[in-house]
Amino acid sequence: MGNAAYLTPSGKRRILPEYHGYSIRQNLTPAKWEPFINSAWEIAKFSEDCGGGPEALGYSVGGFTVGTAEQNKDMLKKMWRESKNKGKKAVWGIFPMESLYIDPKKRWIEDYSMDRLNDTMVWERYKKAREAWVGIHE
Repeated sequence: MGNAAYLTPSGKRRILPEYHGYSIRQNLTPAKWEPFINSAWEIAKFSEDCGGGPEALGYSVGGFTVGTAEQNKDMLKKMWRESKNKGKKAVWGIFPMESLYIDPKKRWIEDYSMDRLNDTMVWERYKKAREAWVGIHE
């Protein structure tokens, strides 16, 4: 994908790479963030899949934990401010970890029912992500 046939006329790459594990500010380490921010990519997706690490204080299941709404917002403000300043677009994919649980037989179960999601903080996380976006882009 690195040869000229796959670049736009302005020299930018055309495919959308996706990176996992972006939930809190600590996930934006130079080793993980700078390869995008200093690259020819003009857009990339950063997904919350796989949680945020030991500093994440949100919902936890099976050893994976995502950030709280405030931790998400803090990370997104940095991500979107820096990418905007570089003329790039960072897309963030929230992962509703709150939909997952492990049943008594040790199986991972996804429950996207409104009853389950309404009993969690997932909607607050969406709200804070929107606040971060509006604060940077509008």
